[in-house]
Amino acid sequence: MRRRYILWGLVIVWMMVIFGFSSDDKEASSYKSQQITAVVQEVASKMPEDVALVNQLRYISEHIVRKLGHVLEYFMLTMLVIAATLISGKDIKTACKNGVVISLLFAVSDELHQLYTPGRGGQLTDVVIDMTGVVAATVLVLLVSYIRSRFKPYEGL
Repeated sequence: MRRRYILWGLVIVWMMVIFGFSSDDKEASSYKSQQITAVVQEVASKMPEDVALVNQLRYISEHIVRKLGHVLEYFMLTMLVIAATLISGKDIKTACKNGVVISLLFAVSDELHQLYTPGRGGQLTDVVIDMTGVVAATVLVLLVSYIRSRFKPYEGL
């Protein structure tokens, strides 16, 4: 019972984190993205050059970092909603539906919020990018659930 409240509390906290990022004006948001981009580029510069991915990471742009941020934010939100729904006693199908619906509605409300944030603008394409994280989380949960159901340990020993 206590874990249920903790997980739903984490869902709300994570929504507040996303809301906080969306409340940043254009300059603050851009600064954060530039900082993350610089860290990724610094780490990539210390890795062997013969790895193709490393060469790509050296030239990663702030735009890509921002969009990956959308994916990761909503991947995490969906995972938290699914976990909270499961711990509340619901089945995996209901948990995944809750994860998708709650995350989609929050993504839309987040973009609407950005319409009223100075220097920012809500974009439908960002909702689509957010949904990439939602779908990835949902597919991962369903895949793990399927694998666990198919490969249960032999209980005859």
